Amino acid sequence: MKQYVKHLKNLLNGRQTVDKHINDYVNSIQHLLTVDSNAILNTKQELNNRQCYRKLVDTFNENCFDLTQDTYVLRKLQVFVNICETMRESSDADIAVNQLRQHCIAVLLSVLYIAVCNGLPTANAGQKWVVLCAGSNGWDNYADQALVYRGYHLFRSYGIPESNIIIMHYDDIAHNKANPNPGVVINKKGGPNLYHDIPKDYVGTDVNPTNFLKVISGDQELAAKGKKVVNSGPNDHVFLYFGDHGAPGLVAFNHGKVLYSDDLINKIKSMHKQNKYAKLGFYIDTCESGSMFDKILPNNINAYAVSSSRPDEDSNFLHYDDELDTYISSYFADYWLTNDENNDLEKETLDQQYEDLVAKTKSVQHAQHYGDLTIGKLHVADFLGHKSSSLLSDRVNTHVQNNETVSKWDVAMNLVQKRINAATKTNDKLRHVEDLENLLNGRQYVDKHINDYVNSIQHLLTVDSNAILNTKQELNNRQCYRKLVDTFNENCFDLTQDTYVKLVALLLSVLYVAVCNGLPAANAGQKWVVLCAGSNGWGNYADQALVYRGYHLFRSYGIPESNIIIMHYDDIAHNKANPNPGVVINQIGGKNLYHDIPKDYVGSDVNPTNFLKVISGDQELAAKGKKVVNSGPNDHVFLYFGDHGAPGLVAFNGGKVLHATDLIKTLKNMHEQKKYAKLVFHIDTCESGSMFNNILPKDINAYAVTSSKPDQDSYFLTYDKELGTYISSLFADTWLSNDETSNLETETFDQQYEILVEKTKNSQNAQHYGDLSLGKLHVDEFLGHKSSGVLNDRVNTHVQNNETVSKWDVELSLVQKRINSAKGTNEKLGHVEDLKNLLNGRQYVDKHMSDYVNSIQHLLTVDSNAILNTKQELNNRQCYRKFVDTFSENCFDLTQDTYVLRKLQVFVNICETMRESSDADIAVNQLIQHCSLNTNKQFGYIL
Repeated sequence: MKQYVKHLKNLLNGRQTVDKHINDYVNSIQHLLTVDSNAILNTKQELNNRQCYRKLVDTFNENCFDLTQDTYVLRKLQVFVNICETMRESSDADIAVNQLRQHCIAVLLSVLYIAVCNGLPTANAGQKWVVLCAGSNGWDNYADQALVYRGYHLFRSYGIPESNIIIMHYDDIAHNKANPNPGVVINKKGGPNLYHDIPKDYVGTDVNPTNFLKVISGDQELAAKGKKVVNSGPNDHVFLYFGDHGAPGLVAFNHGKVLYSDDLINKIKSMHKQNKYAKLGFYIDTCESGSMFDKILPNNINAYAVSSSRPDEDSNFLHYDDELDTYISSYFADYWLTNDENNDLEKETLDQQYEDLVAKTKSVQHAQHYGDLTIGKLHVADFLGHKSSSLLSDRVNTHVQNNETVSKWDVAMNLVQKRINAATKTNDKLRHVEDLENLLNGRQYVDKHINDYVNSIQHLLTVDSNAILNTKQELNNRQCYRKLVDTFNENCFDLTQDTYVKLVALLLSVLYVAVCNGLPAANAGQKWVVLCAGSNGWGNYADQALVYRGYHLFRSYGIPESNIIIMHYDDIAHNKANPNPGVVINQIGGKNLYHDIPKDYVGSDVNPTNFLKVISGDQELAAKGKKVVNSGPNDHVFLYFGDHGAPGLVAFNGGKVLHATDLIKTLKNMHEQKKYAKLVFHIDTCESGSMFNNILPKDINAYAVTSSKPDQDSYFLTYDKELGTYISSLFADTWLSNDETSNLETETFDQQYEILVEKTKNSQNAQHYGDLSLGKLHVDEFLGHKSSGVLNDRVNTHVQNNETVSKWDVELSLVQKRINSAKGTNEKLGHVEDLKNLLNGRQYVDKHMSDYVNSIQHLLTVDSNAILNTKQELNNRQCYRKFVDTFSENCFDLTQDTYVLRKLQVFVNICETMRESSDADIAVNQLIQHCSLNTNKQFGYIL
C-alpha cells in the first residue's frame, strides 16, 4: 500500500509541477494576449491556427516534458491552442517563445524554437517563392536542366503553387538531336520522365543574367509583359537555385553571358532594403561557387546561401548514362534533392540538411554556407513546402545507378574520351579522335595565350609568372578582376564555349595597373575624345555650352589635352547678345565654362569635311598643325555631336550638312584601317536615330547612342531669362550629369543608356545602334577616371529652369519669349515684326513645298497630302541625298531656319513612294526648275 501511496504522491507532485510551469509561463506572457491568463488556463478555444499550435507542441515535447510520460501533460496542450488563438500580434510570438525558453529545462530549445521566433508560419506569414535556374545549354550539360525539372515537380508536389515557382531553362535537351528518347528527360537511370508539364517561363536566350536578377527582384516591366517574376513582400520566404558552370566570383549563363557576384549581392541587398522578403535562401551548384558569397554576402540582410564547393574548388557532375552518353545529375544537387525527398522537412532544419550535404559530398567536394547562419535553424519546409507520404515514390527503381563523377570543368573532355572508347566502327572512332584532337589543340592554344599574356605583364606583378599561372590566390580585388574577365570574354574567348578556359589565370588580384585603369590589354593604347557643336548663333547657345562642359569634365578625368579635340563656332562667349562677355554657362548660376577652351576648329572650319577628317586622323590636316585623332588598333575613340538634324543628316553652320552615308562610310574605313579598337558615338539632334538606323553595321566595333528616334524631335533644356536663350539640352545634360555623379569604373554604357532612356522618355526616346555588345564596357574605358572632387562646383543653389523646347522650334520660342518680356512698346513691336517675318517665312516654305509636290504628283504612288504630312521611314538614301543637295544648293540654306530642316521629310516620302526609280532624276530636275522660278531671294534675310 505504501508503495502505491508513494507512486500517487509522485504523480500528483509531477502534475503540480506541470501546472506551476504552465501557470508561470502564461502569466509571463499575459501582456501579449487578448484575454487574461485565467481564460488561457481554463477555457477551450477552437483550434484554427494549427501551424502555430504545432510549433508550440513540438517545442514543448522536445524541450520541456515528454508528452507520453503522463497523459496529464497532453491535457495541458489546450493552453497552447488558447495562446495561438488570442495572441495580440503575430510578431509577439518571438517574445512569447523566448519567455517559454526560460521555463524549459532542456537547453535544446534554443535550437528548435528559433524557427518560430523567426516568424515561422503564422496567419500573416506570407508566401513561399521558388526560382530554379539552369544557366547552361548543350547536351554535355544535360544534368543542369534535368535537376531543375526534378526540383520543379518535387516542390510543386510539396504545395508550392504554379504561380510561385519560376523555371529558367534553355530547353534544348528534351528534343535535342542527341536524345534517343525525344521529349524525355531523366535524372536517374531508369527514372521517370521529368520533362512533362514543365513550364516555359524563360527559355533560350531569355535565360540570362539580366533576366535572372529581374525575376528574383520582381521587375514590374517584365511582369507587365506577362512574364512571371517573384512578386514577393516583406513576410515572404524566397528560395533560389542555380546550376551551371562557374569561376572565381562569377557564374556562367549560355552564350557567353556571366553573372558577377557583386551584381548578385547588390541585387539581394536592394531586395532586402525594399522589403522584398522576410528570409531568402540560395543554393548554388557550380565550380568555385563559394566565391559568389565568400566575404561579400552580408550577415544582416536575412539571406542564407549554400554553395556546392569552396571558393577555389571544382563541383562535379554525377551519374553517367551510357544510353544517353552524358551525365544526368550533379553531385551536390542530387544529394540535396534526395534529402528533400527522404526527410521530414517540417522537422529537418537547413542546418541539418547542410550537415548532411557536407557529409555525403566531402569525398569529392566541400559544400559551404554563408550569410545569416541563424537562418539555418529554420525548417526546410518553411521554404519548400510540405510533403505527403507518397511523394515521388517512382524515384525508387531497380536500375543500378552509375555513381561516376566528373568535374564540371572537364565534362567535355571526359565525354569525348568515353565516345572514343565506346565507338565500335573505325569511322566513328576516328571522328571522335578528331574531336578530341581539336579539343586538346584548343586547350593548348588557350594555355599558350594565357602564358604569353602573363609573361607580357610580368613587370607589373609582385610574383613570377609561374605562380600566377599555377596557384590560386583568394579573390579580393573584384573590381580589377571583373575588368579583366570582361575584356577576356569580349576580346579573346567566349567563356561558355569551353569551361577549360583558364579563368584562374586571370585572377590577377595583384596590381595590373593598366587593366585596372580600364585598358583592354597590355598594349591597350589611348583614349581619344572629339566634341563637336555644329551650330552657331545665340539661339543655339546650348550646343557650344555642352561641348565646353564636356571638355572640362573629360580633361579632369585624365584625357590629355593632345587627345581631346573641340570643334565649336566660337560666337557665343563674345556675342553681342551676351550680357556677360567671355562667359558661357550650362546651368543657371553655373560656373564659366569658356575659360581655357582650345580653338582647335572654330568658325567655318567647323564643317562636315573637317569633322570626318578629324575623326579619321587625316594627315594633311595634321601636317598643317591641326589636331586630329591619331589613333591606332588598340585605341578607344569617343565622339559627340550636337546641333540640328533631319532624316539621314545633321546640320553644320553655313548651310553644310553631314549625310549619314558619308559618316558610316568613314567609320567603316576607320575600322578597315584599324584606326580604333572600339568606337562610341553620342549624337544629339532631331531625328538623330536616322543617322544609324538600318545603316550602322554590327561588326565594326562601333556603338552609337542617339537622343531620339529616327522620326522624333530632340529638345533644348533650361531657359535662362538673363541670357534670353536655352543653355542646355535634355539628352546631353542627362548624359553629362550621369558622368559627373556616377562611378564610371563600374557603370557600363548599357547602364548609362538605360538611365538616359528613363530620364528623357517624357519628351524623346534615346536609341542605341551598332555593336550592342560594347554596351557592356565601362564608361571610364572611353572617358577616363574621375577623382572624388571632380566638378563638385556643379552643385549650386540656383533654381534650375527645366523648361524644354524642340530644337526645331527654338527660334519661334525665343521670339515669343522676347515679346512677352519686352518692357517698352517699341521693343515689343520690334520683336512682333521678327515673329511676323518668321511666320511669313514658314508659310512661304510650306507653299513652296506644296506647289512642288503637286507638280510631281504624277510620279508618286500616294497623294500629295500624304507626302506633305506623313513620315515614311528613310531607306532610299541615295535618292534622298540627291533631293537634299539640290534643295540646299538651289532653294534654301538648310541652316538658315530649322523649320526648313523639318520639311526635308517630304523628300524622304517622295523617294519612298516614287513609281519608278528612274523618275527620281525627273523629280530632281523639276525641283531645280521650281526653285529657280519660285524661290524668294529675300527669304534668308526675312528669316
